Amino acid sequence: QQQQQQQPGALPKDQDVDAEHDPEGHLSPVNSTGSSTGAAKYTSMGDMRSERIGNLFPPLEAGYISEDEDSDEEGAASPQGIGAKLPSEKRPSYNHSRSNERKLTENLAKSFAILSPRSQSNLHLCESSANVVYVIVVQDGFRSAKLCLPDGQLKPMRPKPILRASALLEGLIFDGGSWVFKQPLNGWPSMTNFALRSLGFESRSIGMKKQKLLWKAADGVSLPSAEDMPKGTRATFVAPSWMLVGWAEDSPGFTWWFSEQHGPPRLLFGEQMFNTLEAEERASDFPTATCVHAFAHRYPVKTESICDRQTWHCGVLIEWSHGRYSTVVELAWRNGCGGYGGKSNWCEDKLADEPALWKCMQPNLVTPWDETKTEVRLIDQAARNKAEFEEYLSKYSNKSGLPLTHQRFVEPTVYASAPVRLRRLSERDLAGHILNYCRRVQTYSQLNSNCQTFTADLYAFLAGSRNIQPFSEMLRPMYKQHSKCFLYNPEYA
Repeated sequence: QQQQQQQPGALPKDQDVDAEHDPEGHLSPVNSTGSSTGAAKYTSMGDMRSERIGNLFPPLEAGYISEDEDSDEEGAASPQGIGAKLPSEKRPSYNHSRSNERKLTENLAKSFAILSPRSQSNLHLCESSANVVYVIVVQDGFRSAKLCLPDGQLKPMRPKPILRASALLEGLIFDGGSWVFKQPLNGWPSMTNFALRSLGFESRSIGMKKQKLLWKAADGVSLPSAEDMPKGTRATFVAPSWMLVGWAEDSPGFTWWFSEQHGPPRLLFGEQMFNTLEAEERASDFPTATCVHAFAHRYPVKTESICDRQTWHCGVLIEWSHGRYSTVVELAWRNGCGGYGGKSNWCEDKLADEPALWKCMQPNLVTPWDETKTEVRLIDQAARNKAEFEEYLSKYSNKSGLPLTHQRFVEPTVYASAPVRLRRLSERDLAGHILNYCRRVQTYSQLNSNCQTFTADLYAFLAGSRNIQPFSEMLRPMYKQHSKCFLYNPEYA
């Protein structure tokens, strides 16, 4: 650890997710302008358990709650349906090998389409597997302590969406040659107005599993009845093709910027973020970036495993010429905040029932997280410089004296600092560079495309340094710098 902290560049191996949660909430109508002022009111997501399950659940930045608080019997779930525990023998183990990474991707990573509520006229189907979402279909009499509320209703907003067969059939409307589900799927506000492609189920014969097709939209036949859908039925939906490149059709780009330093809390996202910042620059003197710092920390857990001790999260802190606040920039799992209640370690009110970030989240950003894809987050910090940022890290560190449930960082360190060498880099310019990068580096990989490699890339780009490496030594042999990805405008077609 001491050797790592002396080197510039490092990143935590964020883990895959194969567990279940269900934040509850009804959100305001979508605003596709790429911004939000925080005026919308959100229903509290309830008493969220953030207990770590074999390093898989929830998103690492969501935090940790020990088993002694709000724990349930094994396999059961809290009333809000969050944090069902897995038996220890079912918790996947990890080693740092290419074959294991491939297995994790194949067996655990279930990609969800980036689905936003749009009008049916914009529904242009795309057959790309990256634009497909799978929904578990259960019979009307289905009951489960893990998947049902005490009154028998299915828990909303599961990471793997689930519907009863009758609800699926009642929600489908034949329009424009496709069967379209117009209501939010399993309560996810972003998952509306997309088309059913097929129904299938898994059969077993002589101990072998086999996927069988029950219905296919291309065949032009009638939908099966609820009674004809056997146990293990899965519905396959497809989303509009533009959802592959952003959260809103008129604001592509999986990058967002949250700030409480420009008046009311706001969240800008996609290319519209760039346009908003450009307009602000014309209206007043704009600040320029002066210093860049790279930081690293581990995540708090009750008992650190070997894997936990090798899991470092990294990011960049940028100081501005006005000296009023700084900005944290980090790469993470796509929708890791929107899919779990707007929890961010860089917001003071992270543990509030309704964090300001969550209130600013528009419905099209509230969707299941995808640990195989990336997003870049920019969050303005009240800390004005490196010294005040280190105080913030210390305030929530494992040495702060706080209970484990309130800790956010383990062994935090700011391991590299340099002046920004790009001439007059404004907030608009920074947003543009990040959007360029995000379009070209979309896949999250534990070994070669993650928060540590992003930190090394961005630090080298802003500081004009050549020999920057990821923070963790195990990532360095495979690291290739991608600083040129920041330079050129992306193509979203």
